[in-house]
Order: sequence, then structure tokens, then C-alpha cells
Amino acid sequence: MGYRSYEAAPPQQLSMSSHLSFMQEQVSTCPPCPELADVDNVPQPYPPVQDMSVINCSINNAEIIECRRDGPEVYMPVSFINKFFDVYGGLRNKDNQRIYEFQYSYGKIYPPQPQYHPGGVFLNFEKYNVEGRDKIKCVSACDGVPLASQWDPEGYYYAISVAQYGLSHHAKGILSGNPKPTVVSSGNLDPYNWIVPDGDSTISIAEVKVGSNSRKVLSFNSPESLTSPGPTLNLETTQQTLCFDIYMNGPGGVTVKIRTKEGKDGYVHFSQEEKYMYIESNHVVYGMGRRHLGRWHHLARDLDVDWYKGLDHVRYNAPTVFHEIVEVTLHGSGYLDNVTLSSSAHFDHLIDAANWLVSNQDSAGGWPTSIGMRTGDIELKPGWYSAMGQGQAMSTLIRAYNLTGQRHYVDVAVKGLHLYELGSEEGGVRARFLGQLDWYEEYPTTPTSTFVLNGFIFSMMGLYDVMKTADGEGQRLAERLWSSGLRSLKIMLGMYDSGTGTLYDLRHVINHEQPNRARWDYHLTHIALIQEMAIIDGDAIFHQAASRWIDYLYGTKSKHN
Repeated sequence: MGYRSYEAAPPQQLSMSSHLSFMQEQVSTCPPCPELADVDNVPQPYPPVQDMSVINCSINNAEIIECRRDGPEVYMPVSFINKFFDVYGGLRNKDNQRIYEFQYSYGKIYPPQPQYHPGGVFLNFEKYNVEGRDKIKCVSACDGVPLASQWDPEGYYYAISVAQYGLSHHAKGILSGNPKPTVVSSGNLDPYNWIVPDGDSTISIAEVKVGSNSRKVLSFNSPESLTSPGPTLNLETTQQTLCFDIYMNGPGGVTVKIRTKEGKDGYVHFSQEEKYMYIESNHVVYGMGRRHLGRWHHLARDLDVDWYKGLDHVRYNAPTVFHEIVEVTLHGSGYLDNVTLSSSAHFDHLIDAANWLVSNQDSAGGWPTSIGMRTGDIELKPGWYSAMGQGQAMSTLIRAYNLTGQRHYVDVAVKGLHLYELGSEEGGVRARFLGQLDWYEEYPTTPTSTFVLNGFIFSMMGLYDVMKTADGEGQRLAERLWSSGLRSLKIMLGMYDSGTGTLYDLRHVINHEQPNRARWDYHLTHIALIQEMAIIDGDAIFHQAASRWIDYLYGTKSKHN
């Protein structure tokens, strides 16, 4: 018996009179019969549809569902097939035809770069949109990096999110280009492009000392309220990225008036407040923090993202999303310089991420997570480290070094190696499988470990980047840690292969739990990581695993015994 899915309802029965009418109509409209020589080219009709009668299908002798029968064929509802077999499908319009696309998995394989380099594209991170994720509250105006909200809706800094933000923009900057910004206002340009309202507002050119140098900047003074008039620069541009250097003497800030796709006005404010972000009607306020008072602060803002984060999970093509920047208004007193517009500022975002990692590394060389977490049976108290966070942070820092040549980024990355040497029970990130094989834990739990695959390989990528960039003892330590982890991966890799997909971790081996199968997006991540290991190391075990795991996406399964 064959099984097919169906979408349409069974055809209605025709009466005798309607049969006659139908036949007469066909006779009157039928074209001339083809010549004998053309018969082979006539399109052949589909097999005739039978009665498509209702038939009950017994599923594993446990439930009954309604199906349709067409002679020897049985058609089952596609909603049942998708759910029961964990497959995917949907109706699509393709080449002016209505088709049903059936897929065994979701997601797409992106081929890796032909070579891996610590200064190059990190995996397929150009596809990542970290700041757009639902579990990212916003991009902080205080530090220029994303705030996670997965385990605390108020927002907190999470090294993995910060690093992925920097790595994704670095990859985009390489592959898509980091456009040269257009300077629209600075101390070297005529300040009278600014519209100054009557009253207490002023703007002029001043010469100030920045570090050991003097430079010309804009000096402004106006009411402190973010809704009061102040010096205003008209922009009227659909470019969404606005960058500027600002020095605030006291309360106040910058207001950017934007317009949505539906033609309504909105306001994005950057103030000296401590709150990360709050929303009042059509005003979204980002706090730059009081610690930036009396000092220069660089902001690189994607206004489309800043506005989007205030819209509460709308679609990117919704009429309420960002369309254009209208104008910029200054509040309070201070200095302004290097106001630029562009379509993106990818490398600025990488440097913001790297600078946050430099400023927030602790004495152990790690980036602790301030929020405790619990997922399933995994529970970690505030202050925990992640090998994945360590690795991706180091990969970010090494790319910042390759971009700028500033050696302190390498020094900070080398300090990040220390936690790889400490066991989970000592507050580090290293576990030992069966007491013998080193494994760097994404979630370093005690007394037992979970041996998460993707987090381990991400941690290995950070080791590789440091190993290929650092020198001296830092380089030698990274190489020892890399070699030990590589040996473990080659021995343990087969345990993550389920024969139809991959496993997220080894809790079924360690704790005798139900196997934790990787969902398809994690399976795709496993493929990308193993492909990168194949490029770096060249061992056939990685090439073979990647090929086999790609086949699983299309329904191929391992052989039965």
C-alpha cells in the first residue's frame, strides 16, 4: 500500500445532466486532433482520479486518523505526516505553479571559506544577526554591545553574545565591505548647518585637548530636557548607521528623530541615564551611563535596530519599522565631533565588542556571567564561566588585533587561557571524560559534566586563534591545550553521531539519561564546526563526519545491522 499526503478536499460528484453538459462543452471546445506524427509529443494525462473515498488509518494500533483512498493508494493528511515523522513542508508558488515543498530538515548548509585564518571570517557568522535575536534586549549605548535577556528580562552582559556580535560584524565587514562613512558634521566643518532655536541654545567651534593633542570640535549648549528644542542638524537620509564622538558636561544627550515606513515620526534618545533602555510612547531612550560624564564617548548606532528593539517583536517588514533618519538634536552642554552616516559600521562594532572584553576580564582571565542559569537539569550559580565564552572571546580579540595591530588585544586573549587549565571543581572550564580525556565545557557543572559538542569546538577555535597569533609561553600553552582537546575530539566524535543526526551532548553516557538529540539548527552548527576542523587539521575523520552529517539533513540514515 502506498502513502501520500494530500491537501485538497475530494472532488464533488456530478449529476447525469451535468455530465451531459460537460461532454457537450468539451466537444464544442476540443481542438482538432493531432497529426499521426505528432502523437508522441502530446502531453500525457495524469492517471484518472478514483472516488477518493474516506478511509480510516490505524496508526500503530494506537490511534485512528481519517485518510483518503484512490484505488491502491492511500493519502494521509500532511499535518499528520509532518508531526509524526518530524519533517517539514509547505505550499509555495514556484514558476507560476502551486507546489508542495517537502523537506526532511530545516536550515541551509553554507560552504566554508576555503581556508581558515585567525584574522579572517569566523565560520559562517556573516549570516548571524545577533542584535536582532529575541533574547537580546538591546545594544547598550553605554558599551556598544548587546545585552542578553534569556535568563533575566532586565538585561545583562553575556560574553558569548558580546563575542558573537563582534565576530558576526567582522565577517560582514570582510565579505560585504565596511563602507566609508560620510562626515556630516565635525569641528572642521561649518557649524552653521545646524539650526539653532531662539533662546538659550548655542553651537560653535572650539579647540580642546584630546589626550596629548588639540583638535577642533563643536561646542554646544542647550536645555537639558530630551524633549526641549536644541541645536538641530537636518539629515533626511535612509542610511541607518549614525556614528559620533560626544563629551557631556552634565545631564542631556542626543535625540535622533526617525520616520517609519508608514510615515510616522519616532524618537531615539541617548541620555546620561543609567537605565539600559526604556520606552515611552514613540520615544525609545538608551542610557549612556553617568560614568561617561566628563569624557569622550564614541557611539556607533544602527538606528534601525535601536528603533526595532522598542517595537516589541514585530516583523522586519512591518510598517512600523525604521525608514529614515530625519534630524539630530543636542541637549545639555558638551562637545561633539565626527558625526558620520553610513549603511553599516561593522568594524566599529567589532572594536566595541573587543574593548568590552578587555575592560571586563577578571583576575582569573575569564568573563564571568553575572546571572545564574538553569536549563533542564543544568544549573549554574552567578559568576560561572563558559569555555565557549572564553573561546569566542579570544577569537574576537585576535581579530581586533589583526584589524588594528594593537598588541594588548593578544595579551588579553592569552590571559583567557588560564581557565582551560582548571577543572570545573576548581572554578575552571575543563572536564575529563572517564578521567582521561580533556574536554572544555560550555556549562562546567559538577560533580558530573555534560560534554556539549558545539561549545567545546567553539572553545577550540579560540585556542587555535591564540596559538597561531601569540608568541612565547602564551603560544606554547595554547598549543598544549589545543593538542589535548584535538586528541579528545577525535576519540569521542563518534559518540555524537546518532545515525540519523547528531547529539547535543553526552548526558546519556554520563548520567544514563535519555539522549539529547541536537535540533537541526544545532546540527547545522555541528557541520560548520566539523568542516572548519577538517580545513584546519585535515584528518579524514572530520571530512567523513561532515559528509555523513550533511546526508542526514536529507533523510539518509545509517545502515541497520
